[in-house]
Amino acid sequence: MMMRRLLSALLLAASTPASADVCDDLWFTRNQIMDRAGYCFRTPLGQSVFDNSGCIGEQVSLNAQARRQVEDIRARESALGCVVDTKRRNLDLPDIAIRWNLRDLPVADEYESGCIGWLEPVTSLHSGRDSASAIVGWIEPGDNVLYGHWTADNDPWLFVTVWSPDSPRFKSAGWLGLSTNEKSCRNWAG
Repeated sequence: MMMRRLLSALLLAASTPASADVCDDLWFTRNQIMDRAGYCFRTPLGQSVFDNSGCIGEQVSLNAQARRQVEDIRARESALGCVVDTKRRNLDLPDIAIRWNLRDLPVADEYESGCIGWLEPVTSLHSGRDSASAIVGWIEPGDNVLYGHWTADNDPWLFVTVWSPDSPRFKSAGWLGLSTNEKSCRNWAG
C-alpha cells in the first residue's frame, strides 16, 4: 500500500507543473548563493532562513559561476511563474538541514522521478560533485530515491533525496555519483 501511494505521488509530481515546493527550493538555492556572498536580507523569510550576522550589504560580488547560477535560477523562477511569499517566516524544505552543509548547491527541477526500492548496496551521498567531498548521507537497500534537481548533460553526479520505504519520512539527501539504471531499483516512477 505504501509503495502504491509513493508511486502515485511521484507520478503526480512528475506530471504537474511548478508547485510551491519547487519555487521554494529555487528561492532557497538562489538566496543561499547570495548568503554565501554576504548578502543582508530584509524580508521576514530571508531573515528567518538566513543568518544576517557577518553580512556585508545588499550589493555583493559573485564570481562568474555563482552569477550564472543565480541568472539560471531566476530564469527558471520566471518561466515557472514562481511567487514566493517572503512575508512568511518559515520555509518547509525537508532537506534544508543537509543543504546548509553542501559544497555544491542543487537547482530544483519542476519534474521528479524516483527509484522505488534501492537494490544497490549502501551508497554514500556527498556534499559536492566528487567523491572527495564530505559524506552527508546514505542510501540503504530498500530506500526510495527521488530525483528532483537539474543536472548538466554529461554530469555523472545527481542531487537526490532519500525517503524511508516504510513511511513518507525524509531520511537523507546529497550528491550521488553512482550512475543508476533499471537494475538499481525495484521500480521506477516519473
